[in-house]
Amino acid sequence: MANNDFIIDDYTKEKLSFNPVREQLFGFFILFMAGLIFGVPFFIKWAASFYGFFDNAEPRFIIRFVVINGILGIVIFIIGIIIHELLHGVFYAMFVKDGLKSIKFGIVLKEGYVYCESKEVMRSNQFIIGLMMPMIILGIIPAIISIFNGSMSLLLFGIVFTMAGAGDTLILTRIIKDRNKTWFENLPSIGEWNVYKPKK
Repeated sequence: MANNDFIIDDYTKEKLSFNPVREQLFGFFILFMAGLIFGVPFFIKWAASFYGFFDNAEPRFIIRFVVINGILGIVIFIIGIIIHELLHGVFYAMFVKDGLKSIKFGIVLKEGYVYCESKEVMRSNQFIIGLMMPMIILGIIPAIISIFNGSMSLLLFGIVFTMAGAGDTLILTRIIKDRNKTWFENLPSIGEWNVYKPKK
């Protein structure tokens, strides 16, 4: 928690957590919006180039195509999730005293997810940068590029990793209003945080 600029006596502590069901519903909302925002212009521009792709194709080719791309998609997704957390860590490290030494990575096999957190308390406006960069770099930017180059794979990648940032976006909605006045702290329990607000 150490940070030379942070004096805990000057702040009041507020615990932040989310209902898992709410987080999942918000994830589906982000998925829908990403599909709408990126998918509609993509298909308006490129739909004609996909017509007839499977015309006259043998069933064996279609099955092989689906299986190979399905397996490849799973591998890319796993690698992407790891990169997602690494990006959190790299950007968090820019704003904490001990750099990457203050960043903790982990995996919860029972729940099936990986995570990244800072051991130091951070200014909320700095935390937000590290919070949202994975969604921007892996999600929004690839999805926008796909609209211009017609890559269906890049579009799907971008949409999926925009959705992967749904939990991050949910946190953003709770702290962005007072981002220049507050501090943010990860708690040992995954999915719980402290927000420190200035005493009035």
